[in-house]
Amino acid sequence: MLENTRRINTPLTIMGMFAVLTEVSSSVVLPALPPELQSVFVWFVMGFPSALLLLFFLVLLIRPQAIYAPADFRDDEHFLRAIFPASPLEREVKVRARIEELADTVERSCAVASAAGSAPKEPVGEEALREEARSRYSLAEERSLNRIALELGLPVMRNMRFDTGEGGHVFDGLVRQPERVTGIEVLYVQEPVMAEEAFERALGAVSGDVARMGEGASGRFSLVLAVVLEREPGDRDALAGRLRAMAAGASFPVEVKVFGMDALEEELAAAALRMR
Repeated sequence: MLENTRRINTPLTIMGMFAVLTEVSSSVVLPALPPELQSVFVWFVMGFPSALLLLFFLVLLIRPQAIYAPADFRDDEHFLRAIFPASPLEREVKVRARIEELADTVERSCAVASAAGSAPKEPVGEEALREEARSRYSLAEERSLNRIALELGLPVMRNMRFDTGEGGHVFDGLVRQPERVTGIEVLYVQEPVMAEEAFERALGAVSGDVARMGEGASGRFSLVLAVVLEREPGDRDALAGRLRAMAAGASFPVEVKVFGMDALEEELAAAALRMR
């Protein structure tokens, strides 16, 4: 019996439980109130459900998909309706967060180099550092998504938001297939030693959002985590193996791809020449 009990994991369920508890508790509390407060409380008891109902229909009109978790949908077509293009603001928030993380790792790398006596003679300003990081990140994202699209032979939708019922996750790319949705996240790192930290952070963020989608979402979702390295590691396969080991505990399939920035450029250039 306990196995058939569903978790309270959608706004609709929470609203219903809240309304029921409020009405039940009000009927218990009303007799204990002083007479001068009872009339005010009665108006509240009558007005609260009406206000809640109006807010419910407002949400239903504006964002109906937010009322349900993807696990509540009866078929994949309805599940896929939870996918929307991310707004420019949502995309900017994500990019800024990635750039801050990247700038932080670069600063730490420079600090280590400085301690070792190999820092550049002319330090780069903070603003210039972020602009350069943003430019390289955008280029890495574009190249890796193009590379993945060529490999899959399927179109990749860029900057897509997947509603989880309690917010949403903005993916760099999404691939819609009849049986599942594949999210794509691109991680650009300048130093191979920083790759595992960035990978763990990104995987944790996606895992948390997938868990909020509901119990049935993991079976219809997979993730491609593409790590783009500015500097090639000594052994790319060893790095990829460590990242795959980190992803082994995820509740959904995770495919790990490790690219070098220069190698990506050469592969895409060769593919473009073959298409001529």
